[in-house]
Amino acid sequence: MNPVMCCMKAARRLRKFVGDACWAGNYHTWRALYKAAPGVQQVSVRFRGQQVPFWVCGRTIDIELARQILCENSEYTVPIPIRPKVILDIGANIGLTTLYFALTYPDSRVYCFEPLPENLELLRRNVAILGERAVVVPEGLSDREAVLTYTYSDDPRNFGGGFTNSDSGRRTVQLHVTTLSKVCRGLGVSSVDLIKLDAEGSEYAILKGAPLGLVEEAAVVIGELHGVEDWECLKTLSQTHRVGVFKRFDRTCFPFIAIKRGTDRTGR
Repeated sequence: MNPVMCCMKAARRLRKFVGDACWAGNYHTWRALYKAAPGVQQVSVRFRGQQVPFWVCGRTIDIELARQILCENSEYTVPIPIRPKVILDIGANIGLTTLYFALTYPDSRVYCFEPLPENLELLRRNVAILGERAVVVPEGLSDREAVLTYTYSDDPRNFGGGFTNSDSGRRTVQLHVTTLSKVCRGLGVSSVDLIKLDAEGSEYAILKGAPLGLVEEAAVVIGELHGVEDWECLKTLSQTHRVGVFKRFDRTCFPFIAIKRGTDRTGR
């Protein structure tokens, strides 16, 4: 085959992998990220007309998350026009979704919840550019106040995991969890427009611990479920929201979105 054609085909495959909307300005950034050495480093991508700096751990899932989130066709794209003032980023990880929401909705304030010490350092670094528009809440959430065992993933590239009672031999840490009701009282948050919920299997427990009416009145709830009380979570949301999911038989985790009933395609 003609070498030029081979290169063009390879470029098309990489372009599809990276994402069309990210391709033009960020190709060299993504390429460098995938070749980067391990360890914390600062990079930047072009998003919505500006260079966005952020910190990642090289050769970890951070790089894939950046590619999936910080682009125009982000996995957290809301399919209706909204103008949220208050956003909850529950399971904020290293803050990439907080950056995405804050840049997409410039009038918003984002409360980012993250309990893992490994993620908190990068989270604080990454959202510092937002100033008072980002509030870091170093708390795990559940349906009660407790100290729970968090079991890390056995994938060294992935700092995820979940609250389990499993004696699997994997690395664990004891984390304090509280309820969304208690945290919102302390923060003075009485209403929310957009909720991102991706908490390694604690999603339903978090909903049960939420203030009455807070989730029900949110225009959009978007996130990922992890095979723990998923259908209970979706059933709860479907009482007040129109719910969509993308579930594959061979994957435990799957994305979902819930849009408040009565909201039309113009966001009203």
